[in-house]
Amino acid sequence: MGNPVAINISNEETWPLRNLVLRPGRDLSACQWPGDTDETTQHYGTSIDGQIVAIGSLYVAAHDCAPGPDVWQLRGMAVDPDHRGMQLGGQLLDHMIRDARDRLGAATIWCNARIRAVTLYERAGFECVSEPFEIEGVGPHRVMRLALK
Repeated sequence: MGNPVAINISNEETWPLRNLVLRPGRDLSACQWPGDTDETTQHYGTSIDGQIVAIGSLYVAAHDCAPGPDVWQLRGMAVDPDHRGMQLGGQLLDHMIRDARDRLGAATIWCNARIRAVTLYERAGFECVSEPFEIEGVGPHRVMRLALK
């Protein structure tokens, strides 16, 4: 197995893992989200031997927890089940944070984190800024925020 490499990917390249991990059993159209094709949106993947095994996306989007300019929403983090336990999610998240800060000029990143992923985001420096809430058909989440400036 080759070394994992973080790369920018296309919107369409996120769909298979979104479907497998985040929207299982649903039509592929459930993996096509508002803002995916915006000029500013960034899609990232981790590739091993040419196969995308982890994904995540960043969208320009302010939130009540992060008002103001240069605010980005992180969405769609997923790791292929066959590649879990390799720290690929954390490595990709670190890459996305560096890119958001250094290339995109982000001041803040926020996300709706699945409860089971809260510790992943906490290890990267995010803080919980909401009580748990339910996203219908997806499950329990918490809003998390990371200040970059």
